[in-house]
Amino acid sequence: MKRRSSIFGGLALAALSSCSGAGASPKTVQLTGGTAYQGLPLSTPKVPEMVGASQRLGWNFLRLGDRGTNAILSPSSLSSAFVLVGLGASGVTAEALDEVFGMGAVERAAATNALRGAMSEFEALPEAIDAEEPPEKPIAHQASHILVIGDEIEPKPAFLDGARQYFDTSVERLEKGDAKANLDAWVRQHSAGLIERSGIKLTPRTRLVVQDAILFAARWQKEFTKELSITFTDAKGTTRQVDGMAENFYCPYAKGGGWEAIRLPYNARFAMDVILPAEGTHPLDIETAELVEAGEELAGQETRDVLAELPRLDARSKLDLKELFEQQGVSLDHFDDLFDGAAVGQAVQQARLQITPKGTVGSAVTEIAMTGKAGPSRNEPIRFTVNRPYALRVIDLATGWPLFLAAIADPTQTG
Repeated sequence: MKRRSSIFGGLALAALSSCSGAGASPKTVQLTGGTAYQGLPLSTPKVPEMVGASQRLGWNFLRLGDRGTNAILSPSSLSSAFVLVGLGASGVTAEALDEVFGMGAVERAAATNALRGAMSEFEALPEAIDAEEPPEKPIAHQASHILVIGDEIEPKPAFLDGARQYFDTSVERLEKGDAKANLDAWVRQHSAGLIERSGIKLTPRTRLVVQDAILFAARWQKEFTKELSITFTDAKGTTRQVDGMAENFYCPYAKGGGWEAIRLPYNARFAMDVILPAEGTHPLDIETAELVEAGEELAGQETRDVLAELPRLDARSKLDLKELFEQQGVSLDHFDDLFDGAAVGQAVQQARLQITPKGTVGSAVTEIAMTGKAGPSRNEPIRFTVNRPYALRVIDLATGWPLFLAAIADPTQTG
């Protein structure tokens, strides 16, 4: 199994060197635990529960947002980052995270390890990816990074051991003046440039930052060959013409009480579900249970003759995860098993998702800044026209783990 998370040299340090002036390179200190990385199989306990918890948490967070704007979120990155930092949770925060995920810290770390490792055959990290020419073989890269800023705190040995054992992540320390360039360079590298910089604003109280990135890129199994203009009515009721693409597919199609959906494959391993709510409703009106139902229905359907008409998409989103956790009643103030007095000061996720006739490219970066206190039918094809706000889900078919969830209010929004 390829290791996925500890890539701290190369581009990141080269970028830091260029930011620090000619001939000057920041002094990096590596902090490592005494435990080796341990790759775990998908038979590890709680893996299905972790899949469900990731999707539930991600969709609940999207439903708390502004329905007039596009919202994109990576459940796999969100859960990975909070599972990692949760190895240092204590007191009421540890109890709240146990309840949110439905399992203890070590159980969720082991399950996350297995889910990430299951995608290792698709590991790759190019410098850049063109959404108009996605790679022939899908890329599913996920990585973690921990940066200690300054010398005010010492991460506890048990946390260092867990970071290494379950995430193959060592911890590095830099002086405050070099931290921002390091965080920015890591984001650019592990998103292949899709996300330009860190979403964390460093403050005098920032002591440690956890970063997690996912990069996904894949060609459609069958590309869209037709261009068209779609009359799209956005979440605010405004109708406009948007650039679209169309193709006839033999693919799973399912219909529920307030939705219809198709599953478009990239290959035998990855697919995108497109879930279209009933007219006059918003995709975020779909309940989490209905989202699960749609996935189960699509998985059990025979292929149907479907004319799919989708908007092209290049959408970005940034979510304040700390605020979203607090709206769910989860306090992130107690991480004393990470270092004494640790609390979450900021938690953000930036995401970008591009959908073109040839495939899909997406990246998301989750960052947590810790502070100290202080069968094909030949009948008439089903016409599936995405002409109103809709939902997307990119999944690992082998596990069901959602890599991306999105609610698209207006496909013309780019920021």
